[in-house]
Amino acid sequence: MSGRRRILLVVGAAVLLAACGGTSRTDFDEEIQSRGGGLGSTLAIEALDALEAELGDDIVLRSFTMTNGQVSMEVRVPGTTDQVDTYRYGTSGLYGGGGLSGPTPVAGVGGAQALRRTLFRPARVAFDDFDQVVDSAIETADLQGGYAQTLRVDRSTDRTMISVNVTSPRESVQVPFRADGTPVRTGDG
Repeated sequence: MSGRRRILLVVGAAVLLAACGGTSRTDFDEEIQSRGGGLGSTLAIEALDALEAELGDDIVLRSFTMTNGQVSMEVRVPGTTDQVDTYRYGTSGLYGGGGLSGPTPVAGVGGAQALRRTLFRPARVAFDDFDQVVDSAIETADLQGGYAQTLRVDRSTDRTMISVNVTSPRESVQVPFRADGTPVRTGDG
């Protein structure tokens, strides 16, 4: 290849790369926020599928928390009644992605009876409706520039609840839902 052709090839590649451009972390975060915060059904289901592939079908959760491109799951250790491990799942290199990682033991979970009251099975939660739950939470919060920062599922009373934290530059609002994805109205509990 002649010198002139090499120069044209290099210049052409440089122009092509410049046209593609890059996305800064700030621009990426703003894009995610404009789409509701990046929380939704796909990430939740991928995380549960990865956990199921690791542990088998009989998963029992203590908590399930989603943030930008990442899920943290507290899971009862199979075959035990009083032990919990944390697993993390991520899909984006920007947010600690790379699939499933863990387990990391959780200390201080209490005895088997106390722990049992905080556990829930994934089949009882509307993970496949999280897109609609997040959209409803953003609409309910009605914050200018609001986006879903965190979605958490846990059982701290007699029922499993989904809670979406909608935030904006000036305030944050927690919007509660039942495990089936229906909104909890004031006074409903």
